Amino acid sequence: MNYKLFISGVFIMLLIACKSESKPEKNLIIEASDPKMDLAVLINELTLEDKYPQNDVRRYGVFPDLTVGNHPKTGQNKMNEILNLAEMGLELNFPEGVYKTVLNFSNRNGVKLHFDKAAFIGAILINGTSEQKIKNINLTGTLLSYSSFSSTYNSGVAIDSLIIKNDKTINISNLNSSGCNIYIGTFSLSINYLEIEGIGSVGDQFRYTPAALMIHGKSPSPEDILIKHANIKSSDRHGAYLSGKFIEINKLFITSVGLGEIENMPKIAYTKPGEEKEITAVWLKDFEDSNIGDLHINTSSSPKLNYALYLDSGDINFPSTVSIVHLAGKNNEVKRSPATNIDVIYFKE
Repeated sequence: MNYKLFISGVFIMLLIACKSESKPEKNLIIEASDPKMDLAVLINELTLEDKYPQNDVRRYGVFPDLTVGNHPKTGQNKMNEILNLAEMGLELNFPEGVYKTVLNFSNRNGVKLHFDKAAFIGAILINGTSEQKIKNINLTGTLLSYSSFSSTYNSGVAIDSLIIKNDKTINISNLNSSGCNIYIGTFSLSINYLEIEGIGSVGDQFRYTPAALMIHGKSPSPEDILIKHANIKSSDRHGAYLSGKFIEINKLFITSVGLGEIENMPKIAYTKPGEEKEITAVWLKDFEDSNIGDLHINTSSSPKLNYALYLDSGDINFPSTVSIVHLAGKNNEVKRSPATNIDVIYFKE
């Protein structure tokens, strides 16, 4: 027997066997998908008007002054598709104009959008749940709503400029605005500039709208809220009701309050019955480890006003301050609870 040929044959057979056994090993290696590649695919799929750049919402069929509707390629709401792109890392721009829709960030995380004075006829909703919180929403530029702003169970929300208009001829439900509502579970929210043009009061729709600016709720209460400049131009009821921990408002201006109906307004949670009917420009309750820097209250156009400022009760272990209070107008009365934890450093009339 030719042993050399025999050994060579055995070697070749072993080599083939080894190669055939190694094939399944290669199939076990699964490469992770490239997010940029996924984003590029989605951009291509959703593009309807390629004359606009990739970061312009008009490229994907969302235009001001037109009905938004569903995307013709996917059958899904165009705003949802826009937010899908944003959640994958594309910073989208909304050109100036009025968008006939709401802006809803439910179940969204890591979204950055820019607004060139873009207005929405519906509400701006950043409402998570205790089980599914919303995180890291960054809204730059100037954003407007003809309805309201609502925040619950979220963290890391940053807004450049938020303006809530009050025009029921444009509002999605033909109602007045219901203001700005920062509620339970809101943590680490910042707004550089907040303006509230006014709120409504007539009808059951406004039953739970006691103030133009509401920061309130417990278990968990809002915490680490920064508003650099807030301007409440008008309110049918109270101007601002503020409750929570580590709230910082650098400048707060209140002009006209108590311009509407208060009969159908129920008691505000954790307050005494009847106090909700005592119209107040700024009401601070359980306002803990917090500060208002420069507070301007003008009561000249507030005929139903009871108090310019109400320093309500709070935990004395978490003292708070109002640095300067500027009072103008006829009724400059300040109501102070014996159990208040708030100190006013300086009054100026």
